[in-house]
Amino acid sequence: MSRTKKVSHDKLKKECKPTFFKFQDTSQLTFSDDIIGQERAVKAMEFGLKIKTKGYNIFMCGMTGTGKTSYAQNIVKKISKKCKTPDDWCYVYNFDNSNRPKSINLPAGLGKVFQKDMEEFVKVLKIEIAKAFDSEDYEREKTAIAKEYQSKKAELMEKLNKHAEKQGFKVKTTNAGMYFLPVIEGKTITEEEYSNLDEKIKQEINEKSNIVQLETLDIIRQIKNIEKEAEERVAEWENKIALFAVGIQINDLKEKYRDYKKVLDYLEKVQEDILKNLDEFR
Repeated sequence: MSRTKKVSHDKLKKECKPTFFKFQDTSQLTFSDDIIGQERAVKAMEFGLKIKTKGYNIFMCGMTGTGKTSYAQNIVKKISKKCKTPDDWCYVYNFDNSNRPKSINLPAGLGKVFQKDMEEFVKVLKIEIAKAFDSEDYEREKTAIAKEYQSKKAELMEKLNKHAEKQGFKVKTTNAGMYFLPVIEGKTITEEEYSNLDEKIKQEINEKSNIVQLETLDIIRQIKNIEKEAEERVAEWENKIALFAVGIQINDLKEKYRDYKKVLDYLEKVQEDILKNLDEFR
C-alpha cells in the first residue's frame, strides 16, 4: 500500500511576514554574544574559561558560518576585562646560549617602552663610541703607548746589533726577516768572498754565527712580548674609553629599570658584549 501523499505548494513554504519583526533593518538590532540554540556550548565555554589550571584547552567545532569564531573572541574579551592585566613578555638575546632566548616579564605596557629604549640605546651608542675614538685624548694616549714600546724595541735591537758586532757580524733587517753578514776588516763580505776563505776561518765564523742566532732568538722573544704588552695596553685604554661612553648610556637604563632584576642582568650582559665587540660600533 502506497504511503505517498500529495501536498500543495502553499504547505511547502514558511511565510515570514515583515510585520512579525519589530525593527526596520538589522542596524537597529543589539549584538548578542550568544550562539542561538547552543546553550550547552555556551555553558561549556563559560565553565572552561573559569579554569585557571595550566594544561586545559577549549576546542570548538561546528559548521562554517555559525558564529564560532565571533562568539569565542567576544566572550574572551568580555571575561578578560574583569581579569588582572597580564605582564608583557619580552624575549631578549641570550649571550650564553644564542639558541635559547631569555624571557623578561614586565608590567603591562612597559615591554614596548623597554623595546624602544633598547633601540634608542644602540642608536645613540654607535654615535657616542665613534666620537670617543675620534677624540684627541684617545689618539694622544694611543700614540704615547706606541712610542713607549717602540723605544723598548729599539733598545733591544741596539743590544742585538752590539752583540752581533762583537761576534763579527752586521745585522740586516728586511720585511722577510733578519740576516747576519760576516764582517772582516770592517767590511761585510759576499758569498763568493766567504767561499774563498780558509776553512778554519769559515769554522770560526759559523761558530760565532750560532752564538748570534741564539741571542737573536731571545731578542725576538722579548720583542714579541713587548708587542703583545703594547697591544694589551692599547686594548685596555680602548676598553676604558668605551666603558665611559657605554656607562653613561647604560646607567640611565639601569636607573630606569632598577626594580626589575632580569632587565639589570640583561643590561650587564649587553655591556660586556659591547666591550668585547667594539669594532662593531666604531
